[in-house]
Amino acid sequence: MLCDIVLRRPMPFSEVLSHQNDVLILDRVFGRAGMAQLDQYASWAEEVGFSSITTLDISRETKPTFDRWRTNADLNAKIVEELIGSEGLASFRACDILSRFWLDWLGYGLLVADRKG
Repeated sequence: MLCDIVLRRPMPFSEVLSHQNDVLILDRVFGRAGMAQLDQYASWAEEVGFSSITTLDISRETKPTFDRWRTNADLNAKIVEELIGSEGLASFRACDILSRFWLDWLGYGLLVADRKG
């Protein structure tokens, strides 16, 4: 089983440029991630011998996570800021950026597969 942030659709370069500040913040906070669409994960699993592959887009079900994340950050802002500084706290609030992209460009996928032998 695999759960991961996935691309729900390719993001054209012109769109990346229009959101470049947000993309740069996400790169800084989470690292440069190579992301793929859920069907690509299924193809890779099949290529390496997995079978009975099932995928499920659970983006809608995971979107409330960002509200909880934001609330938690707000409730603990003073402690977080003391531990990692104001820049760290601002980075911790990258959930706002992810939330804006969620259900459009980004989402969360689940893949389940079997491998014999």
